[in-house]
Amino acid sequence: MVLDGVVNYLPNPLEARPMTAHREDETTTEVTPDDKGKPIGLVFKLWTDQFVGRLVFFRLYSGTLKKGDTMYNPRTRRSERISRLLFLKADERVDVDAIYSGDICAVVGAKDVVTGDTLCDEDLELRLEPPTFPEPVISMSIEPKTKIDQEKLSIGL
Repeated sequence: MVLDGVVNYLPNPLEARPMTAHREDETTTEVTPDDKGKPIGLVFKLWTDQFVGRLVFFRLYSGTLKKGDTMYNPRTRRSERISRLLFLKADERVDVDAIYSGDICAVVGAKDVVTGDTLCDEDLELRLEPPTFPEPVISMSIEPKTKIDQEKLSIGL
C-alpha cells in the first residue's frame, strides 16, 4: 500500500509543478525539469559523515551536474567546486559521475553553503525558495551537574 501511495500521489520530476526562482530585481521565473538546461538546484540538508566528511544534500531541479563541475552560489557570490556526487542508499554510498533533473544526491566539495542555498550556473543568478521549518512546540536543554555526568550524558544521548 505504501508503494502504491508513492506511485499515485508523488509525481515524477517531469510531472511535478515548476519551481519558482527569484532574481535580485524581485522578478520571478519558473524552473522546469530539463536535462539540457542550465543546472540549478537547492541545498536542503547538511551532514557530516565519518568516512566522507561534509555532505551537502542537494536536489537538482534542472540541467545536468557532473563531478568536477563548478556551481555558483548567489548568496555568497562565490563558486563551489563539486568534487564528488553520491547517491546514499541506507548505509551504502554510490559514487556517480553525473546527476540529472529531479535527482537527489549528496555533494562533496561544496564548502561555503548552508541549508536553503541555491547552486546554479553563474549566468542564471537565481534563488530557489528555501525549505521552511515549523517552529518547535517545546524546547528544552539538558546540562550535567559534574564533569563525570557530562561523559555519561553524552553516551546516553
